[in-house]
Amino acid sequence: MIRQLTFINRAECLEGSEVVLFQKNRCANDGMDDIAWRRIRHCPEGWHHPFTYSCRVECSTTDAFGNFSPPIPANEGSVFEIRKRHDDRPVLRRIPLQEGSGISVTNRMWRGSLDVNILRDSHVLARWPGLPPMQTAHFGFDPDLWVGLGRAPQSHEPVQKVQSVRSATRLSLRQVRTADIVMSGGRGRPIGFHLENVNSG
Repeated sequence: MIRQLTFINRAECLEGSEVVLFQKNRCANDGMDDIAWRRIRHCPEGWHHPFTYSCRVECSTTDAFGNFSPPIPANEGSVFEIRKRHDDRPVLRRIPLQEGSGISVTNRMWRGSLDVNILRDSHVLARWPGLPPMQTAHFGFDPDLWVGLGRAPQSHEPVQKVQSVRSATRLSLRQVRTADIVMSGGRGRPIGFHLENVNSG
């Protein structure tokens, strides 16, 4: 299922700010950063910004040069491994195992570390940095979307790097097919986010 979402700005006097959307990996180690999955910039008061949220995700790796491997579809219970090809290049592949929940990726190379990424709608959703040999990265996501106000230099930068993130709000998308994400406040009123026009499916 692909959720159709629309951000609507009903807040006042927020020039220079942008809206950051992200999810939390419930399997992340302590100290791991959340990733700014999407960011909405320069959306004036009264304007809106539509986007999609696919229930499907993909898995990919990143090397030291910032190159991404071809993404592979993933779902709850998917198991992946990283091995070396005959030309000594790393390759990510899905193996025919099914775990109870979450997504797991094991680095089977004898040497060399890679970043492991989960993508949603072709945007980096979560990253496990520098997965070392014979270690496993775990990912799991609840159907919640976090929305906050701040600044992010890149959509895949850690949320913690966003300057002065404010009003981070968790919005449940469970059984939501379409909805508006409304931002209100400003001019001395606290910034808030909530859902309107929710259609379940």
